[in-house]
Amino acid sequence: MGKILKYWPKEEIIKALQQLSKDKPINKKSLFEYKNKKMICHPCVIATKFGSLKNACDVAGVRCDALYGKAHMQHMAKINTKWNKEMIITDLKNIYKKRGMIRPTDLTTYSDLGEICHSGSIYKHFGTYKNLFKEANVPYKNYYWDNDRIIETLTALNNEYGPLFNFLSKKSTFFRVWMNCFISISLYIC
Repeated sequence: MGKILKYWPKEEIIKALQQLSKDKPINKKSLFEYKNKKMICHPCVIATKFGSLKNACDVAGVRCDALYGKAHMQHMAKINTKWNKEMIITDLKNIYKKRGMIRPTDLTTYSDLGEICHSGSIYKHFGTYKNLFKEANVPYKNYYWDNDRIIETLTALNNEYGPLFNFLSKKSTFFRVWMNCFISISLYIC
């Protein structure tokens, strides 16, 4: 094969499916590999023309390993049960013992390193990072500033350095506009 077709009629897709390796199951992942080798069109084109990959494979008379409906849901449920509450808590405690203080924002890094699950599993089992830290008895510190802390800090800066806004307005138009918006929001919140 190895040809690039601009338009793939149904007949060409059927021929291409029949010529693919019988040893390798046909699913979306394998079709992407074949597409990169210029053996077939994009899987989305196949699904659009036939309604689904399974329908295209049925018409071509080849075995399809693409999952749909209930089978897909069962497969995803099986995959998503890798992590349970106890495992997540144990992993968080291990990270805490190894590294000391943990910020919730660091969990993404530890997830990428394979030390803890992805945030989706944490939200699924605990709802929030705060709940996870609480259940694991690991100190939790919120590093985001709440409205009171922002207003308190701006007031302190204004008292310490004088008319803060006059000083800043001479430095930068952008900062002056930003600060005016910030003050408006702060006054609105209070």
